Amino acid sequence: MNPEEAQFHYTVLGIFVAILFSLSVMFARQSVEKKEFLFRGILGLLSISTLVLIFVGAMVASTRSGMAFMDWPTSNGLIWPGLDKWIHQKDMFWEHIHRLIAEGVGYLAICTLIWSFFVHDKKYIKPALILLTVIIIQGIFGGLTVKRLTAWWTSSLHGVVAQLVLCYMVLLYFSVSKSLKNVNVTKVDDSWLTKLPKIVCVVVLIQLVLGASFRHKMKVANFASVMNEAHIMAMASEKGSVSFRLPGEVSVKVKHQNNQSVDAQVLSETGEVVKLHKDFEQESADEFITLGKFTAEKGLKYSLRFNADVTEVQLIGQERVDFLKSEESSELDFRIVYKEVLEGNKHLLWSHIAFAIVVTVFVLLMGFYLIKKDHGNATLKSIGKYVLISLIVQLLLGLVALLTVSERQKNIYDQLKTILTSAHLANGAVLLALCALAAYFCNNLFNYEEAGS
Repeated sequence: MNPEEAQFHYTVLGIFVAILFSLSVMFARQSVEKKEFLFRGILGLLSISTLVLIFVGAMVASTRSGMAFMDWPTSNGLIWPGLDKWIHQKDMFWEHIHRLIAEGVGYLAICTLIWSFFVHDKKYIKPALILLTVIIIQGIFGGLTVKRLTAWWTSSLHGVVAQLVLCYMVLLYFSVSKSLKNVNVTKVDDSWLTKLPKIVCVVVLIQLVLGASFRHKMKVANFASVMNEAHIMAMASEKGSVSFRLPGEVSVKVKHQNNQSVDAQVLSETGEVVKLHKDFEQESADEFITLGKFTAEKGLKYSLRFNADVTEVQLIGQERVDFLKSEESSELDFRIVYKEVLEGNKHLLWSHIAFAIVVTVFVLLMGFYLIKKDHGNATLKSIGKYVLISLIVQLLLGLVALLTVSERQKNIYDQLKTILTSAHLANGAVLLALCALAAYFCNNLFNYEEAGS
């Protein structure tokens, strides 16, 4: 980080500290009722921001953007890179937006903790501290998945924990609300009213874990070397070219600004022209066109040349490319690119689909039970209705997600389906939060007592 970037970073941090201090002083001077109202408001804002963060995180995975930046917490070496450095590239856009929203959620959590000290009821200090701690751990954990290229289960865990954090926020919000204050506990002789919501929470959570496992395990990471226009000009000249070693299967992808046909020529150090095989469908998930692939021999050096109007080139393989710099070519950038592979992961997909039937039965049972049961609480009946609505939406979005998985295997990319697939994950978090809220209400409103006792 150069001095100018460091100065900008500390300036923004100083502004945030000043705003936080001013808001805390303002909060401390309010009446008891106003403090509770404002505290409830920031918890609501925190919950909504987290839901948006979950959706954007899903978009990062859906658009294969998780490794758009190979560093963390900076983005290509910058804390706040200029708009021109990320807003025009889809993968960088989603990944950097994800990081910015996560940063905002962290700031809100800090504010929530500070304000909890000024609320009349001090019982909210510990939950706010737990919330901030988990959010910080989540942020660090997410960063490590980028820096260390960790196993698929770490990304799955990162996503599921985010959904659990949303549940915790929602429960904390309603614990501050007036819905459960000054309400007498009612004795009931029906144990299902207190047990069923808890069982449904566990069932929904298992389904989210299955979905996250399938979603992340089917992603196969490949190393991509990125050549910009400067490198391309060097390769097009007689004096300079980029040589590389990359054992195994290598795909050559290019990006260009017009519809002219582009051809690539791969030469081995023995002088042999390597044929690019084109027995595949062209991918449209990004702006690159795949020219072909070939199998490189271990230890053998290769060089690449192509004919015209190419603005960017990627070489993709299972291992990182070993580039041999010539005098006229500088070091190239590296990225990790993902592709969804269904083969070997069908058991997870079918487990997710089959268990969706179980989830549907349990959620329908709980939703209608809360609506029809004569428990005398209008809020609980409303929760039951929202649970059923969320379930219907989730099933419809699930069908779109299933269609998206099928199309990705054929290298078909549809932006609307990608958005709806990400909404499927976000709505799953909403469904879990609603089920947890139902369990929380039932546990606080009702006390099971056997008839005749």
